[in-house]
Amino acid sequence: MTKALLYVRTSPGRPVADWLSEDAQLAALRAYCLEHEFEVVGTYIDDVPAQDELRTRPSGASLKASLFHAEEEPWTLHVVAVSSCRLTCSPAETLAFATDLVARKTGLHLVRAQVELNRGPSAFEGDSGEAWLTFLRHQVEAADRIEHEREQAARRRDGRRSIRGAAPYGFTVRGGRVRPEPGELRILGRVYELRQAGLSYRDLAGQLAAEGAHTRTGGLRFTPSALSGCQRRLEADPDLRERATAALAKSRRKRGAALTR
Repeated sequence: MTKALLYVRTSPGRPVADWLSEDAQLAALRAYCLEHEFEVVGTYIDDVPAQDELRTRPSGASLKASLFHAEEEPWTLHVVAVSSCRLTCSPAETLAFATDLVARKTGLHLVRAQVELNRGPSAFEGDSGEAWLTFLRHQVEAADRIEHEREQAARRRDGRRSIRGAAPYGFTVRGGRVRPEPGELRILGRVYELRQAGLSYRDLAGQLAAEGAHTRTGGLRFTPSALSGCQRRLEADPDLRERATAALAKSRRKRGAALTR
């Protein structure tokens, strides 16, 4: 007979929906096991915050120890919980736990989510949990991408804030903080626009001089090497590129509005 380990988690000191009470979760799990002819051989109950990992919870740690020491036939032992949010604290932990269960040939059943991760013939034919595992992988990959982008943005911000003295072209230091310089950003936007149009750096320097663009020191002529450095920054930093093109567009709108007055 297939054996089941039941897991229940409640949240301390917080009002919950009726179906999340300890009694309601236990009733749902026992009814599920009765319907599928599972023999309940262990019940684990925690009253801990949702952010706690399973391994740090008193009963959660006992559940994992029981799985580690279990010597049942493949796919004859199953973990049954109401939902993944009762069982683990994040999609990443859920995926790691489910992957470990598959490696141990132990089933996983999430009653409310109707997930049955069971790759053996002991209880069900097929594996209705495969789509769920794929969904979990996509969730984890998306979260990793967002975190990576957040870290990159934070590094860029920290790098700008740590500058002392002269700031990169397009920015200025005021009060120990790096702040945008609209006039220089407008010129950077023009540099990017003209390079996209195919102008060489030498022709670009001449065009900017004809338009009256000033260097930071007040000169009327940018050197090709300086413009090449500006273009490299624009290509490497999407945030700078967006700021520069926005400043150029804003300048043109103001100029157009002045002409129509």
